[in-house]
Amino acid sequence: MELGAVLIGMVVAIGALLIFTFIFQWIWNAEIPDVFGIKQITIWQALGILILASILFGGHRVVNLYSFSPNPIAAAAVLKHVQDVDHKQ
Repeated sequence: MELGAVLIGMVVAIGALLIFTFIFQWIWNAEIPDVFGIKQITIWQALGILILASILFGGHRVVNLYSFSPNPIAAAAVLKHVQDVDHKQ
């Protein structure tokens, strides 16, 4: 994989995370303070809530990096295949 593709992927991922965080903060600050009577949150607090929710509710899939399958054996087989194809090139 080319370094340029990796950098573009990282920039896109960070950009998407920032956009999602801003949207989350905007929705929170528009609704939650009026409904529950608590104060508004900063962008860093919004990011922290999203990270905490990801950890608590399993929004991350480290094992299934190359597969959409919830089966770790299938994910390992796909990973082995990808590695074999990379070595042949």
